Amino acid sequence: MKDGAAALQQTIKLQHNLISMSNPSTTVRPFTDAKPLSIRIWHWATALFFSVSVITVSINEFILDGGAQIHAVTAAAEQKGVTLEREQTRAIVSTFREPIWELHKYAGFGICLFGIGV
Repeated sequence: MKDGAAALQQTIKLQHNLISMSNPSTTVRPFTDAKPLSIRIWHWATALFFSVSVITVSINEFILDGGAQIHAVTAAAEQKGVTLEREQTRAIVSTFREPIWELHKYAGFGICLFGIGV
């Protein structure tokens, strides 16, 4: 009987501790406290660079897909009566894709810069 009563008291004590821990007035709230300005700048700059990186890859891989764009440029040129070589068509398509890859490269530099700074 004594073991059962002691176990019950221990359980009640643990439940009381859990309840007091869940009380916002007695707990430390690390995620709601204001962070230093440097941490916030690092966080949002890193988020921006990662977002730009993912968006640029998505644009070039899904919207400006090289193979599909080559066929579209060739078809448009043929409608105008112009015959383009494969290399000319690739050059035209790359004029759309290259600036986006440049932006992707600079976003990668930003990720590296802020990743090393931590």
